[in-house]
Amino acid sequence: DGGPCTPCAPGTFKAVNGSSQCLACLNATFAPTAGARQCLSCPSNSSSLMGMVVISECTCNAGYHGQNGSVCTQCAPGTYKSVAGPDNCTLCPRGSYSNTAGAASL
Repeated sequence: DGGPCTPCAPGTFKAVNGSSQCLACLNATFAPTAGARQCLSCPSNSSSLMGMVVISECTCNAGYHGQNGSVCTQCAPGTYKSVAGPDNCTLCPRGSYSNTAGAASL
């Protein structure tokens, strides 16, 4: 269209020169600033939706706990966490057990 070059919006990136459009950051990545050439990875054992802008949108996976955007630690044996997010791991209920770390279900 002959207009000026416009930086990619936060949450998007463009790795090549030319007229191709900016792309949304994929799951488990984010781009906090405009004009990103690549997206940054979420911390280990966490993920995010597509197009995220800030590291705090990275949440711990099921079986892991920690604050959003921070290091995620496996649930200890005898506990589980079935959903993504900052929630703590839950003790296995009476009549059940888990002897492995990182349990994501009963």
